[in-house]
Amino acid sequence: MKDRPLDDDLNITRENIRRKRRELARQRRRRLLRALVLMCIGGVFMVAVLACAFLFIRWSAQVYDDYRAAYAGYTQRQQEKIGTPDPLYAGYTNVLLLGIDNGADVSGNPVKRADTVAVLSLNNETGAVHFLTVPRGTWVTMPDGATHDRISSAYAYGGAPAMVRTVSALTGVAIHQYVAVDMQTFASLIDVLGGIDVYVECPMDYDDAEASTHIHLQQGYQHLSGQEAMGYLRYRGTDLGDLGRAQRQQKFLRLLYDRLLQVDVVPKLPEIAQIMREQVDTSAELFDSAHLANVLRHVSSAQPETVMLPGKLAADDDTIWMPDTAGMRQELQAFFPDLSDDAGAAPAQEE
Repeated sequence: MKDRPLDDDLNITRENIRRKRRELARQRRRRLLRALVLMCIGGVFMVAVLACAFLFIRWSAQVYDDYRAAYAGYTQRQQEKIGTPDPLYAGYTNVLLLGIDNGADVSGNPVKRADTVAVLSLNNETGAVHFLTVPRGTWVTMPDGATHDRISSAYAYGGAPAMVRTVSALTGVAIHQYVAVDMQTFASLIDVLGGIDVYVECPMDYDDAEASTHIHLQQGYQHLSGQEAMGYLRYRGTDLGDLGRAQRQQKFLRLLYDRLLQVDVVPKLPEIAQIMREQVDTSAELFDSAHLANVLRHVSSAQPETVMLPGKLAADDDTIWMPDTAGMRQELQAFFPDLSDDAGAAPAQEE
């Protein structure tokens, strides 16, 4: 009987040990279970991350392929429209400005011609602006390489891209972009600007019912609407004829440039942009927007220099302007003073 308490203590101790062992075993199982759960969660997370990374890489590759394809298409279109600009002119942005008018050929068939031809040149570093206006009667080799005619007729050979090739061949100047505006769209743009103030050099009266052309402007300072401005630019009923029209176009370009720099034009820019987007033919695309925006930020507020293509009227036809190659070379060197003497030198035009 005396050994029973000892046995009881031993039994209690053994039970406590077994209980602790079972508790430790349960703790080990819980830790193992937690570890397994965490491993599963981590595995799922890693799979999700890898899946997202894979999808992102695939998406990025697709975006890159789409961008590369889009840029390749853009490059091809630019090559077709304006060719490959001479790298000597990388410091400039040269834009061919065309005013398109509806006319008729010798058979009376409707045909579009470039009534206004001008090259706007911006110095990318200084922001200086130059305009070179080309009389519509300038005698040039046509894009077919076989015939000669007035430069206005080159538009019928292939639109603005044909004009780019013709003007580049005439002047030797690389053209980076073109903007072609028909006369009605031009009138709409002037109206959006609120009209423009012009000194009309002489009374201008002309009516052509068949062409729906009616020009009636008094001499003196006038505030011209879009239609009136279009009439002012098209009128040629003076002794100077087309030459006088080219001179008025020069003056108008300077006035329009000044008007566009006025503060009150800023609220009108969205409407101008909509017209440009929907109604104007231009080679500029989305890929050009960053470059053009950067150039426009540095445009000088100084009055742009304007010059008309040097030449003389043909002896037997006062509607034909014969370009002066030597004079043209001199004028273009003034436009592009940092280029070599040979840069911008116009090739001689065949007679």
